[in-house]
Amino acid sequence: MPKKYQPAGVGMTPSKTELGSFIRARRLELDLRQVPLAELSGLPQNLVSMFEVGIRKYLNEEQLQGLAKALQCDPEELRKRLPEKRTAKPTTEL
Repeated sequence: MPKKYQPAGVGMTPSKTELGSFIRARRLELDLRQVPLAELSGLPQNLVSMFEVGIRKYLNEEQLQGLAKALQCDPEELRKRLPEKRTAKPTTEL
């Protein structure tokens, strides 16, 4: 008897970021699993997973472009969901 596969998206860890939620929702809209998305985007599957769950929050430009192409969306859709990078503020006045 052949092994039954669950549909994509079953039993996933909830995403903690807006970026992760968007990537996952778009991937599921396209009926993709993480491995094919990773192959299309040129990223390792574990990195796709880390973005979706929210462990990794920032994409470099190359990752952003590859993911946007694979998700068939404008790179700006991903860029606007990136959290603001915190910069260290000086502790003393100059």
